[in-house]
This record gives sequence, C-alpha cells and structure tokens, in this order.
Amino acid sequence: MYCYAACIMRSAIYAVLLLTLCPLLIAQSHPGVPAISATSATLRDTHLPSPLRQDILAQLQKSILEALSHVTNGDHTVAHAQKIALDSKVRFLQPSHRGPSAIILSSEQCSPNGVNCLSWVFMTKDGHAVLAFEADGSGIGIEPTSHHGMPDLSSEERYGHTTDGEIEFYEFNGKTYSSAYCFESTVDETGKRNESPHEACSYSQ
Repeated sequence: MYCYAACIMRSAIYAVLLLTLCPLLIAQSHPGVPAISATSATLRDTHLPSPLRQDILAQLQKSILEALSHVTNGDHTVAHAQKIALDSKVRFLQPSHRGPSAIILSSEQCSPNGVNCLSWVFMTKDGHAVLAFEADGSGIGIEPTSHHGMPDLSSEERYGHTTDGEIEFYEFNGKTYSSAYCFESTVDETGKRNESPHEACSYSQ
C-alpha cells in the first residue's frame, strides 16, 4: 500500500513538472520566430518618433518621385508623392532579443502591370531610420532562415502579368541587409514551378 501511494505521488509530481516546463521548452525552442505587426496600419496613422518618421518619409518621397518621373501622365508633384508615402503600409519586425528591429513599408506606387510595387526595409539605429534596401516587386517576404538574429528577406519582381519573375534574397550581416543571391522562378505548361540556380545578383540594391 505504501509503495502504491508513493507511485501515485511521484506520478502527480511528474505531471505537475511537465505542465510547468512544457510551455517553457516550447517557447525556448523557437527563439528566432519573428514578431510581425499587422499590415493594416499606414505610415500616416502609425505613431513613430519624429526623427524616425522624418527619415522614412524623406526616403519614400525621393523613391516615389523617381518612379513617377518615368510615368508619362499623372501627378508628379511632391504633394502627391507625400500622399503615396503616407498611405504606405507599415510592418514592424522584431525577431528576437538578439536582433535589432526593422521597419518594412509597402506602397501602392506600382508599375503598369499592377504587381511590382515599391517596398522598403529600414533598420533603426541611434534613434534614426537607415535604409537597408528598397525593392520594386510583389512585396517583401519574410523567410524561415535567418542570419545574426534577423530573418532573411526576399522580394520578387514579376515579368509582366505572368507569375514568372526574379526572386532576390537578402541576408542580415550584423548591421544591415544586403543582397545574397537571385534566381528565376517560372511555371511551365504543366503548372510546375521551376527555379534557376541560385547565383549572385546582376545588380545590388
């Protein structure tokens, strides 16, 4: 009887320990899972420290004005560029305690195919926003792989109205994101998606 009671007591203790430790073990098993904010907020509605906001707005206006200069018709004024910039969607990326935070913005300033749109990634440093890279594609993808505590990022530039395009991967080098490699992604007549060999990009952003 004593042995039976002791076994029951040990089982109860093990059960309590498992219930206590399992959440901790699960939380620790994914230390680099990125915390990403929703994409519904715009730069206009996002509360940012003034230096960060000014840095971001200045860069976005510059990029948007450059893109507008290649459009024959339309509003090319600074006021219009500022409106597009302020309407850009904002995401915050804080993957782990080891990595710095990043700010991802996506605008509605798109190419004629309506798919390739301007996006930017900023790193925060000393209270300012520093541009890591900008892309003209179908948005910024957050990849499961990571470097130096920050997830790899990707952008895809579509070819016309097709689903084919060139994908560029970016890796964090400890200070900022830089281009790592590019490859083409195409769909054949059977619907199978194919990737070309991963190679150094022909240009750097």
